[in-house]
Amino acid sequence: MLKDLTKKSLGKAVLATIFASLLPLSAFSAETKEEIERNWKSPQEAYDKVCAYCHEISVAKHYNINEAYPEDVVEVRAEYIFDLVRHGFNAMPPFREVEIDSATLKELATELAKGKIEARFK
Repeated sequence: MLKDLTKKSLGKAVLATIFASLLPLSAFSAETKEEIERNWKSPQEAYDKVCAYCHEISVAKHYNINEAYPEDVVEVRAEYIFDLVRHGFNAMPPFREVEIDSATLKELATELAKGKIEARFK
């Protein structure tokens, strides 16, 4: 009887220890989820480090990033840019979520459609 009680107590103690050790990890994850999900500080940084080489220095220089579209088509233009960057569609290489996260890409696409991203290397 004492042996069974000790096994039960030991089992509960082990479970309690495992549970207690997981609590700080979940708290940490909740606090830094936004930081983990984003891999760029801003849309401008993402443009500078992901897009500028081709669109300012190399093969796709013809694209004018400072062209602001009318407000009523900004959303549609931003969706087009998002899809083009994410999937490529034979116009450019596709960029996966690990290369540019969706939140930053959506902001970047909107800023591009509004003409608010600065060309750095022209």
